Amino acid sequence: MRNLLSGHIARALLIQLQFVSTEMYRSMGVIDDLLAANTATIQLLALFPAAFLVMGLVRAMKTVIIAALSKAGPHKGSLSRV
Repeated sequence: MRNLLSGHIARALLIQLQFVSTEMYRSMGVIDDLLAANTATIQLLALFPAAFLVMGLVRAMKTVIIAALSKAGPHKGSLSRV
């Protein structure tokens, strides 16, 4: 029993544990590097929905303003065209 705890098996298990730990940290480093490299791409992808929302709001406001000006008639505040 004493040989089991301090022998070759315990040493092999500790070496295996150290190897797995080292590989895990190496993999985490690679993932961090990939995320850092793709930060700009992720930010651009997050920007698209906001840009579409702003464009939709601008179009809706433009439509509402044009409808309001056309109902006001030519005498009440419409812009004269040259």
